[in-house]
Amino acid sequence: MKKIILAAVITIAFAGAGCAGLLFTHVKQGVTATANSPGNRTGEACTTGILGLVAFGDGSIETARANGGITAISTVDQSTFSIPFGLYARRCTIVRGR
Repeated sequence: MKKIILAAVITIAFAGAGCAGLLFTHVKQGVTATANSPGNRTGEACTTGILGLVAFGDGSIETARANGGITAISTVDQSTFSIPFGLYARRCTIVRGR
């Protein structure tokens, strides 16, 4: 009975992990799109965490827009890079537009 419960707990834990990698995660995903026509400019703003102890940066859409010199946003995406156990994590907001 203990083995069945242990197997169920492990299965649920892995099912709830989403697209996070066990050893390494590097994913990009779409967040939103607007009715504005796509442009040729891209802006990025990132936040960084180290050892699960400190986190810094400005990953806001407004900062990404300003960094790319964008006046009309067409899409907003997000990229995540992380190494497990809080060793290192970086999340970036990517804004495209004109």
